[in-house]
Amino acid sequence: MKQERGSGSKSIYIIAAFMTIVLFVSANSGSTTLTLLSYVFLPIGLVKPEFLLPAYFISSLSSNYFLAAQGIGLTRLLAVTIITGVAIRLFARRKPLLSKWFLNCAFIAAFTFISYLLGLDSDSTPFLIMVLNILVLIAMTNLSLEKDELARLFRAILLAVLIATVYYLLSFILSPGYLENGRLTIAEGVNEDDFAIMLGQLSAYSLAYMFFSKNTFVKIACLFVGVTNTYFILLTGSRSALIGISLGLILTVLISGYVQKKLTKRLLGIIILCIAVATVFYFVIEASPVLTERMNMESVVSSGGTRRWPRVILEIKYVIPNHLLFGVGPSAVNETIALGQYTDDPGSSHNFIISALTQVGILGFAAYMVFFWKIIKGTISKLRTHEMLIIPLMLILTAAFNGIGEVIYCTRLFWNTLSLAALCLSAYLNENKLNAKESSKDSGI
Repeated sequence: MKQERGSGSKSIYIIAAFMTIVLFVSANSGSTTLTLLSYVFLPIGLVKPEFLLPAYFISSLSSNYFLAAQGIGLTRLLAVTIITGVAIRLFARRKPLLSKWFLNCAFIAAFTFISYLLGLDSDSTPFLIMVLNILVLIAMTNLSLEKDELARLFRAILLAVLIATVYYLLSFILSPGYLENGRLTIAEGVNEDDFAIMLGQLSAYSLAYMFFSKNTFVKIACLFVGVTNTYFILLTGSRSALIGISLGLILTVLISGYVQKKLTKRLLGIIILCIAVATVFYFVIEASPVLTERMNMESVVSSGGTRRWPRVILEIKYVIPNHLLFGVGPSAVNETIALGQYTDDPGSSHNFIISALTQVGILGFAAYMVFFWKIIKGTISKLRTHEMLIIPLMLILTAAFNGIGEVIYCTRLFWNTLSLAALCLSAYLNENKLNAKESSKDSGI
């Protein structure tokens, strides 16, 4: 059995590379033919759902950019295929559904549904997206990958991250028009802040892999990818994304270094890296009037964080108390409608905690946060014996700190970071169960 897996072990890299390239080329050209080409590999996901995960990781960073058809995100098609593939695998192997975190997901779904029913807007899309996020997490929890399969999957995702970075780098070099308004983005339909969130995840993945990998060449490549994407984040002018990757990296290094007894070594390395990057970034900011304005603390305070601070105050004073239990409904549209009663400039507060409390109320907020904490706690607790967990940990922390200026709690991007952690934790749980069974047999019990 292991021989068969070994013979086809490189297939995941080929499929990951091809699908990622097709994703970007089709998104850039808008070619229907190229988009259809990406469908060729969807049936493979019914047999080997993990083979689609690298492309899914990349496409989930922006559903607006990667479209399967007009208004239909390719991420959704990949998600449905992965879910179906896992269901087929469980049925074929006659395995029961792993119920870990199932109760937490049920509470989240229930409170989000109640919030939707009581919401100010009737659009069911945010609730359906959350259901799909939960189903993907449950599917990835039940993939039942072995240790070597898990390692190959994470290497394949790194390959996809590398391809994405090279594509962005070439686009930046060949199309300086992306900086016409002084802030970097990848396409007209992609907001600069959304693009920065994408870049933050690419940077987080590569920098975390740098700490995990034992290969010097891979470490250098990961450092290059991480610094390049962080540089692009700076050019987008997104303050929250820059805070996200900075604090995400620092906290991940501190946590992993402490747990794995490597704190001094890693802390020294991160201090040198931060000083070097900060020096370069200082000169880049000084050379750009737009970035100078965006990163100026006085400007941030005077503008209320792009008019967000007044909304935060109004939500805390009026909206949250008036919709305490179930909120105004799970979307930024509901937030905007609710704030319209108290200000002439309504909109989302763009804050992880405040937006969650406003949208799904204190009960929904508690359900989400308890689940998030369980995943993070489980990830940290296994970090000493399973170093690969540093990757999902940094993805989660980067996205969470990015939530200072963005609504993150319900996004597919954030839930995919949780799903990667759940995938690892369930794989290690299965490994421990198998080892326990083998020990029982050896001891004659």
